[in-house]
Amino acid sequence: MTLPGILGYRSACNGNVPLEVPDFRKEEIRKRYENDHWSPDPKDRDIPGQPSPSILGEIKIPDSVYQLIEKRRQKAKISSEKSYRVDSNL
Repeated sequence: MTLPGILGYRSACNGNVPLEVPDFRKEEIRKRYENDHWSPDPKDRDIPGQPSPSILGEIKIPDSVYQLIEKRRQKAKISSEKSYRVDSNL
C-alpha cells in the first residue's frame, strides 16, 4: 500500500478520524515515525497492537473455500499442461 492507503486504513480503524500525511522528505518528520510499526499485514498479527487485516474484523474463511480454490488450481494446471504437450510424432 502507499502511504495514503495505509493512513486511510488507519483512519478507518480509528473511527474515520482525519490523519495528516507526513512529508517523509524531511528528516525530523521521519524520526517521529521511525518506531511506528503499525501494519494490517496478516504476518504481523502476533505483534501487540496490530489491526485486523480487514476493517470488518476477523473473518473466518471456511475450509471449503480453500478446497475449491485448490481444485480450480489443479484443473487449470492440468489444462495448461495439456496445451503445452509436444507431439512426439513430429
